[in-house]
Amino acid sequence: MQYPNWHFAYAPCEPAGAQPPQSAPDEAALSQILAKRSIRTVFQPIVSLETGRVLGYEALSRGPAGTTYEQPALLFEAARQTGHLWELDSLCRLQALDATSKATVEMCHT
Repeated sequence: MQYPNWHFAYAPCEPAGAQPPQSAPDEAALSQILAKRSIRTVFQPIVSLETGRVLGYEALSRGPAGTTYEQPALLFEAARQTGHLWELDSLCRLQALDATSKATVEMCHT
C-alpha cells in the first residue's frame, strides 16, 4: 500500500471574488472562534498534470460553516485587524496537523 506524501506549506489566499469586510470586524465572534477552536481543515489533492497521480495534499483552513468568517480571506483579515493573526495562524497549523494525523490513521485502517 502506498501512502500519499504530506507536506505543509502555509500561505493564506483570497478566493476569487472575496471582498474585505465593509464594517469593523466582529472581535467577539473571532474570539469565540479562537476559544472554541472552530477552524475546519479540508484537504486539496495536489495532482500531477502529466500522470494524474496524487502527489500529496494541501491543508486548507476554513472558519465555521455558514458564518461570515467561513471564507478564509475574511477570517484572516479580521484576525489581522484585531491583533489575533498569530493566534489564528497557530490554531490553523495545529488543526491541520491534528486532521492530518487523523487522516493518516484512517488511511492505515482502511
